Amino acid sequence: MEAAFFALLAYNRGVDGRPVDYGLRVDAAAADASGFELTLTFKAGVCYCCTELGCHMDDWDAGWWRRLRRVMRSRGLAPPAPLVVRRLRTVAEPGTRLACLTDFGRGKRRSDASRGFTAEAGPFVEVVDPA
Repeated sequence: MEAAFFALLAYNRGVDGRPVDYGLRVDAAAADASGFELTLTFKAGVCYCCTELGCHMDDWDAGWWRRLRRVMRSRGLAPPAPLVVRRLRTVAEPGTRLACLTDFGRGKRRSDASRGFTAEAGPFVEVVDPA
């Protein structure tokens, strides 16, 4: 299942225009893959635009869920609806570089490092297009 998320996130581009280097782990997945927990890690030494979920995981709208299902199917997973991310844990390792600190005047260059943090959100339940 992690491969599906890496494929989904592969379209994201960093502040330098290159693919973003995330750490990612799926835990506590249901046997049918319908529900799971997800940990998204912002790595030390890597520069990210920010750590906002909406920027990196999109808006959790129907299109995002469709794209997730498409990449899951391409990897042989066909979970029933609705998919549920029961918990999304965000980890910014100490030394994660954030360009937003520069943009908002808090830093002088893009090498400003985060002290690190962990946050949790969820659950996120699949949004299905109205029929």
